[in-house]
Amino acid sequence: MYSGQLFTALSLLHKLKYIHADLKPDNIMVSQDTKTLKLCDFGSVIAFHELNLMKSAQIVSPFYRPPEVILGYYPLDGAVDVWSAAVTLFELYTGKFMFPGTSNNHLLALIMRAKGKIPAKMLKKAEFWREHIGGVTG
Repeated sequence: MYSGQLFTALSLLHKLKYIHADLKPDNIMVSQDTKTLKLCDFGSVIAFHELNLMKSAQIVSPFYRPPEVILGYYPLDGAVDVWSAAVTLFELYTGKFMFPGTSNNHLLALIMRAKGKIPAKMLKKAEFWREHIGGVTG
């Protein structure tokens, strides 16, 4: 029930070409009767076109940050919020962070431990990876 409402809210936001960019449990409200979920805190909302101009590995709160943001895999879109929604729902269900990384590098290591190696094709397009690692995919 909650996940459907959350993805409906994101779908409407994405149709307008915006991402929430700070989806986490703190930014979700549940009605007093516990039947309705509402997405809140739109202070970090970014238009798709602005998101791809600012190019930052720091958007989205760390535990909810998707690998494409960390790597600089552009253009970014609503998938950023979908990742955050998934790890948020995991946290709400289990009470634990899915990826409790202490830095972007640590987050990537935890994500790769769970999902496997990041495809070389993705790394070749990842701007931050190329700039900071020098394109080494080994």
